[in-house]
Parts: sequence; structure tokens; C-alpha cells
Amino acid sequence: MALVVKSIDYSGLFQTMREKGLTSYRLSKDWDIPQKTFYNMRQGKTVTIETIFKLSFILDTPVDQLVRMEFMRLG
Repeated sequence: MALVVKSIDYSGLFQTMREKGLTSYRLSKDWDIPQKTFYNMRQGKTVTIETIFKLSFILDTPVDQLVRMEFMRLG
């Protein structure tokens, strides 16, 4: 049996960014996170675990408050 990602919710990330007064543009410039990465997250696409942990560090917020993933079983 395999697990696959059914959905990814980055709303916690974008909410935290708003609360801290940070934009994707500012994070992109200051921390070298490509704008395309933020676009992908807004589209509910996957990004690297490195990016998720980097944002967690920058925002001083636990990963589980930034991203939620739902899985489903195949097979």
C-alpha cells in the first residue's frame, strides 16, 4: 500500500506572513527564496522540505502551524 499527498494547505504560512508584516517579495529578496516557490505554494503544489524548514526558521513558527498535508492510500 502506498501513501500519496491528497492536498497541501499553506494557509498557515500566508497567515503568519501577514501577521508578521512580511511579503513573499521581501522573503524572496532577503532570504533567497524564489518567487516561483511562493506561486507554487499558492497553487497548492509541493515544495522542498528545505524550503518549509527555512520558512519555519525565518518566521519563528513551527512547521505544523505553517503547512498541513492530507494523505490518501493507494492500493
